Amino acid sequence: VAHANGSAKEELQARVDVANKADADVFVSIHMDSFVNGSVGGTSTYVYPKTTGDLRLGSFIRKGLVSQLSTDDRNTRNCNFYVVKFTKMPATLAEVAFISNNTEEKMLKSSAGLDKAARGLLLGLQNYFSNSK
Repeated sequence: VAHANGSAKEELQARVDVANKADADVFVSIHMDSFVNGSVGGTSTYVYPKTTGDLRLGSFIRKGLVSQLSTDDRNTRNCNFYVVKFTKMPATLAEVAFISNNTEEKMLKSSAGLDKAARGLLLGLQNYFSNSK
């Protein structure tokens, strides 16, 4: 998103700027997790609680992913990640599953697994917006 040869911070700030300038309703950063122990797996979300919607968004996204992927629920946790901290709108970073876990990596490499992940994200967003307060 940032210019060629931009620093890591410039890249993160460019992502924040796109969301903030667009006056987006929510920001979801989608990632795949990894760990040295290949038996670790599951889905988690991270939030920086700056708005009343951050925890709700993270929880709905996580629950949507877990319901579709049947992964272990690793909870929603507070973080200090740049993109969720500096966006103006409710934001979450989703760790969909572990690419270091053979079973989860295989699922994520399949069309069916990607479809399930997309449905989980959509379900989480639908639940967030239909239950907004």
